[in-house]
Amino acid sequence: MAETNNVFISWSGERSKRVAEALREWLPNVLQAAKPWLSRSDIEKGARSLDEIGRALEAMKVGIICLTPENLTAEWILFESGALSKTQDAQTRVCTYLLFGLTHGNVRPPLGMFHGTTADKEDTRKLIHTINKHLDATVTDERLDKTFEKWWPDLAEKLETASKAAETVAPKRSSDEMLAEILEFTRAMTPQILGLVRDTELERRTREFLTGAAATWNTVSAAMNPTPVRGFRDISRSLAQDAAAHNAAAPNSGGTSNAAFYGEDGKEALAENTADSKAPDQKNKKGPRIARGPGDK
Repeated sequence: MAETNNVFISWSGERSKRVAEALREWLPNVLQAAKPWLSRSDIEKGARSLDEIGRALEAMKVGIICLTPENLTAEWILFESGALSKTQDAQTRVCTYLLFGLTHGNVRPPLGMFHGTTADKEDTRKLIHTINKHLDATVTDERLDKTFEKWWPDLAEKLETASKAAETVAPKRSSDEMLAEILEFTRAMTPQILGLVRDTELERRTREFLTGAAATWNTVSAAMNPTPVRGFRDISRSLAQDAAAHNAAAPNSGGTSNAAFYGEDGKEALAENTADSKAPDQKNKKGPRIARGPGDK
């Protein structure tokens, strides 16, 4: 696909195909900036059709959807129209071209959501002006009208010829054909599927890591603080107990009383813990030993 393609022509069915081919040939004569892309003509032999169509849809500025009474629900028409409408460029236009007696009332959503063009002279002229605008072309309206007047008879003749073509009924597809299409579609989607699998595996490993980290933290936290502390009163008591143990170990260190710092609850706890810490020393304290004789022990 050439990088300059900017008008996507969508079709489905024999009559729609003939009109699409006529537009691909006719449109550059009227508007030189237009570079139409048609799947039947612009996909190289050996290329993957789905990949080529996908890349073409991403680059287009305008899409012309050739609608006939027999292809209003065709899968490819709906797919390509939806893909065009979801491109990142907000200026992309999806223009339904209503052929062979179709009116706006005949086209139901989702295709009916787009403002359609009747395949007559004046409505087709408006379509050409829209394409000129969204391709950022510099052709003036006056010049474009003159060019359109010159080339319209050619398109009108081809539209008339296409309208008389018999719409061939597609033969019933074989199982092998449908299987081959499914295989081609699966191959085209493989990179996206693998990407989703990798993302899912990463999410699983991340979840396991976070769960393990949380369990480890809870274990360490419980070991460091086995007795849960609840409320301000318990916090004061806990801190006061630490201060009492410190004062008992270094009674002459001086400084401001920790009990005064920790408040009334702290004083109470400090007094209790200080008394408990001194009690063993008082019980085991003895006076100076007096030697009374060889038999004394």
